[in-house]
Amino acid sequence: QALLRARRLLGACLAADGRTAEAKALIAGVAAQCAQLQMLRYLVDGGPHVVATLSALRAAQRAGRWDPEWPEVPAEFLDQALNAVVPQRV
Repeated sequence: QALLRARRLLGACLAADGRTAEAKALIAGVAAQCAQLQMLRYLVDGGPHVVATLSALRAAQRAGRWDPEWPEVPAEFLDQALNAVVPQRV
């Protein structure tokens, strides 16, 4: 759990710093692991930069631009995450 928390935080920091490509790659991995473990709330509680990155990942899925190096994340899981009540957004 500590590693997952560290990766989520690093992804948020990368997104906040404008390093979106790196943030997407990292958050895609975190999202894939959270999807496997059904940890939706844990993912969205990562903060507004994590949620914004999830939105960008979902947009990439919809547009068929999912990077083949990113782990697969179910679209339904991303939709649930983006529709969850989030206390703050960027």
